[in-house]
Amino acid sequence: MPPYDNQDVAASLVMAVLERDQGHWDAQRLYARMALDRGLREDALKVALRLVVARPKHSGAKALLAECLQDEASCLMLYDELGLRFPDKQPGAAGTAGHSPDSISSSSSSGNSSTAAALAFVATAVKDFGKVDACIALLHRAVQLDPANPSYCLNLVHALELRQDLQAAAEAGRDYCCRCGSRLAGRSLVDVGELLSSLPELRNPLQLTWYTAPPLWGSEQQRRQNQVPPPGAAEESCRGDGSGGDDGGPQHGGGRRSDDSARGGNKSTGHSTAAATGHTPVKAGSRSMWCQMVCGASS
Repeated sequence: MPPYDNQDVAASLVMAVLERDQGHWDAQRLYARMALDRGLREDALKVALRLVVARPKHSGAKALLAECLQDEASCLMLYDELGLRFPDKQPGAAGTAGHSPDSISSSSSSGNSSTAAALAFVATAVKDFGKVDACIALLHRAVQLDPANPSYCLNLVHALELRQDLQAAAEAGRDYCCRCGSRLAGRSLVDVGELLSSLPELRNPLQLTWYTAPPLWGSEQQRRQNQVPPPGAAEESCRGDGSGGDDGGPQHGGGRRSDDSARGGNKSTGHSTAAATGHTPVKAGSRSMWCQMVCGASS
């Protein structure tokens, strides 16, 4: 509980306002906030539902409702408040698969459509404040109550996409197509459902277990690049062909010159690289640079 001072006095004042005017919107909102702080989530949910019904577009009312419905388990309080009783089946199960369109329309006309609309509205409200799991659970129940409504199925697919559960999203669309007897662009949706059933499994990019397969392209090259050479190999690669050939002649390949040669020759013998090549080195500080390397011509 937050370290507020005079909470009891504040609660008494709010209750006094509500006794005079039970529909006072600001007092109800403050009461719901205080109920959440005290752990009275059921009372806070009841008041939050009243606030959302009174002002459906108010962001503060939606945020309060989202705090009451944190996850799928907290949605059970909402079902009890609305008097809903679902069968012992997971929300994601296709409980209405195989039903004919006539049975679907009769179940929708029996009063479940209004309850499904309420659940879909609450799901949309809590999704705007990051409660995606609660949104998915509520939309699953809305689809169970009114399986012929394409809006609930579409919102469910979008919510599953937010959780990157692509396979479940495809299955939700497939179940709707298999249940619905309508046609789209001259083709029955049942045929579309069979097409979706034939697709390969859509993997969740957030689950890294399917990345364990070895790479196919460039794997050997990448392995060689990442391989650490032994200590002796570095010195051999540095000497290369520049250490001299078998015939004793100078090699002008990719080998590295000796330190004396790089500085202009061996001081003890008087031989210089400038005499051998005809180019005069230009000294800049402690290093010599070749004119041919700079301007491409001898000085």
